[in-house]
Amino acid sequence: MQHAFSRSSGPRFEDSLEEWLPGLELTHILHISSTLDLDAVTSVLSCIKDVQDAVDGWTIARIGAVLDQRITMRGISEGRVRSLREQLTQLDKGLRIRLEHQCNRPVQHASK
Repeated sequence: MQHAFSRSSGPRFEDSLEEWLPGLELTHILHISSTLDLDAVTSVLSCIKDVQDAVDGWTIARIGAVLDQRITMRGISEGRVRSLREQLTQLDKGLRIRLEHQCNRPVQHASK
């Protein structure tokens, strides 16, 4: 059985991954690299303040002369996280941004 995805009809695939992947949880990970400038961290923070409830984890590491940030987000749509990435690229802080998506099965907790 073949499925044809058309950008002109129906919901856009990238805006509705949750619909195409029923039963899976979508996790987004923003990988942000910059020079050792803490202003880059505060600028990123100001961009994500509107979606701070979706932030599941934030790791900041210094690797030589590079500052690496890894922000894990859940409960946010594919379209919204792509828009957030676009906002981050507009910051003009010399940020390198990579967006990763993971599909995970929900964790089933054993009942007692």
